[in-house]
Amino acid sequence: MLANQNQIQKRISLVPKVLKKKYSKIKTIKQAVNSNSTCLSKIKKILGEKQQLNLIRIWIIELNEFANVKNPMLPDQINEVSEMISQDYYYFKLAEINLLFENIKRGRYGQFYESLNGLKIMSWFDEYDKERMGLIDNENYSKHLDSKNRYL
Repeated sequence: MLANQNQIQKRISLVPKVLKKKYSKIKTIKQAVNSNSTCLSKIKKILGEKQQLNLIRIWIIELNEFANVKNPMLPDQINEVSEMISQDYYYFKLAEINLLFENIKRGRYGQFYESLNGLKIMSWFDEYDKERMGLIDNENYSKHLDSKNRYL
């Protein structure tokens, strides 16, 4: 049993790198939302909460290392933010999370200013979510108008 857990853990640790490659062509929120990628809630259902949280933690750890800031996040902070992301953004697809972290690294959501913390990460997730919901609302409205115009 322990060997299986170690294998799963090793696979989980590779996931962000694999997803980065798999979703490298996804450059927009629209592409990420419309992808056939798995969402966090399904990952939790299939692999369990521990593995889902480990996956999120790895993304945050990679960001923490990438940022190379004076005040990096501590393990307890990473754990807490992972849980918050799991609870608040369970509907995000892996392609979306990958895009979000890539955009954070590119500075799309602002600078790090010598520190990385949970408040910054959660505000970036919130900003992405607002953009995402705006896109979905616009797509739904366009579909509504298209169907309405067909009957005129």
